[in-house]
Amino acid sequence: MKDKRFGAEGFTLVEIMIVVSVIGLLAGISIPSFLKARTVANANTCINQLRQIEAATQEWALEFKRGEQQEVGYTDLKPYLKGKIVCPSGGESFLDSYSTTIVAEKPKAAAWDAAGRRWFMVNPRAIEAGFRARQLLRA
Repeated sequence: MKDKRFGAEGFTLVEIMIVVSVIGLLAGISIPSFLKARTVANANTCINQLRQIEAATQEWALEFKRGEQQEVGYTDLKPYLKGKIVCPSGGESFLDSYSTTIVAEKPKAAAWDAAGRRWFMVNPRAIEAGFRARQLLRA
């Protein structure tokens, strides 16, 4: 005759609660690190694209013998840019992501303030802060 024990198989409620709490603790530690890594990666992409725009501006000015005060736009730079140059955290085109004025000035990256107004910046630390602000606006 078989001996039937009630509840002999499976996990207890305490064991399941411990596993869930450990998973929650690991998620609580890893998610902020993931978000920071993504912010830093977006800022680095933006900075590298600014360098590419600067190099394209200088190459264009050298090839067409333009002075430092010559205005430069996206149509002038397009043949010198590799791939699609847009803001990595939500830009849709070059024009809403970056700004160029004259050859002597560095290109600027777009950012938005809390009121939704667009402004441009050059400082890499400001770029990273701008990405953090944009992420907070989306949340």
